[in-house]
Amino acid sequence: MSDLALRSSHAVLAAMLVAASTSACSTGDDDDAAAPCSTLAPDQIVPASFEFDGAPPPATGGLVSEGTYRLTALTVYMTSSTLVLPKCSALADTLVLSDGGFEHAVGCYFEADNPETRTGGGAYQGSYSTSDTAFVFNQACPAALLETFPYSAEPTTLRMSITDTTGSLTTELVWTLE
Repeated sequence: MSDLALRSSHAVLAAMLVAASTSACSTGDDDDAAAPCSTLAPDQIVPASFEFDGAPPPATGGLVSEGTYRLTALTVYMTSSTLVLPKCSALADTLVLSDGGFEHAVGCYFEADNPETRTGGGAYQGSYSTSDTAFVFNQACPAALLETFPYSAEPTTLRMSITDTTGSLTTELVWTLE
């Protein structure tokens, strides 16, 4: 599905590796077919760091504070035999959690220091839940999709690790609560 083969459209974008366009959300009638999934716009571009033959810390779960999160760290863990490389070297990512719902907006960039090199992005919304060390996105827009990722939460940070389907890449995203 992506170069890092993350399991969903919003997770793929959040992990910086798919060149997708912003999607629209439709409830089935023509009047709102072009309504955006979110009005969020990511603004702070965070360059990826690459770690070889390492792994992110294990997920610990925890109480997730609701509010607006901005991506502050992005690490791609690769094995020495990894053949898949990212199309982008940076992300701009905003995640809002409120009353059990989420909005997510992300942009994927080829060059971290050049906003003109955006290669994809999107806006998503739905509901979320947590259980033990699992963070569950129940995406409603632009399409229904249910996904689960290991997470760790502290009062002002949220960390998720997303492993590709080959097992050779894991992307760790760290958001900080505003």
